[in-house]
Amino acid sequence: MVEVMQREAAGAQPAEAVAGSAEEEALGHSAYPVPRRCTYDLCESPTDSRHFHRIDKYTKAGGQDWSVLVGRVLCETCYSRYRRNGSLVRSDSHRPLAASDRKCSYAGCDHPTESRDFYRINKKTMAGGQDWSKIVGWVLCDACYAQFKRRGTLVRCDAKAPIVGNERRCTNPKCDKPTESSYFHRIGDGSTKAGGRDWKCLAGNVLCHLCYMRFKDRGTLERSEKHKRRAPQAPAADAGEAPPAVKMPRLEGPTMLMPGFLPGFFGGMGG
Repeated sequence: MVEVMQREAAGAQPAEAVAGSAEEEALGHSAYPVPRRCTYDLCESPTDSRHFHRIDKYTKAGGQDWSVLVGRVLCETCYSRYRRNGSLVRSDSHRPLAASDRKCSYAGCDHPTESRDFYRINKKTMAGGQDWSKIVGWVLCDACYAQFKRRGTLVRCDAKAPIVGNERRCTNPKCDKPTESSYFHRIGDGSTKAGGRDWKCLAGNVLCHLCYMRFKDRGTLERSEKHKRRAPQAPAADAGEAPPAVKMPRLEGPTMLMPGFLPGFFGGMGG
């Protein structure tokens, strides 16, 4: 209270500190009541708030720069928005859409007006880690919003569409024969469930039959390493050394010949 009295003696206006701070306790709200009206001109409920905050040079909530608002009074909603976003401007993506705006902006949407929720895309939209900058200002239905959030594009992949011309090529970069296949498979947007595998990571890709079956059976496009058993081999001879001569087995003891037969002439009987 000493500091308050010194300010009064100097003719200075008391400054309101951040709610719950030591400065607020020192100043005391009972002696210096905060006007119960939000001074933000676009506030939708300027007098309907549980608590009001006077912004002063001590205000640092949320790590934001409050200097542009010093002296202003904010309702709880506007105060929390600035503390969270560093701006009093309400994001269009959170503002309820008027009935006339509840229509999907994507021309290829199958049901542009039939959706439980609609989303207005703004420059702060970052859902799914995608780049939403090219559709800022658009309104998307729930299905199209989920499609872009998952794949970064609004174009859906039709697994039943015929694969013709240049599309008849396996998109697996490690495929040995990407164009030589009796049949090619287009992977749809999450609709493919062959083999009980999760095909979402391949949505939109075209696979040859061999790669398709590999993923279906093993859940991966990587080829397995086949370890073939090899018979033990004799150590290789040193360079320049002649291979050992093949020796024929020798018969021990004298050679016995039958009468009437000559050595090496076994077909000469009956001459």
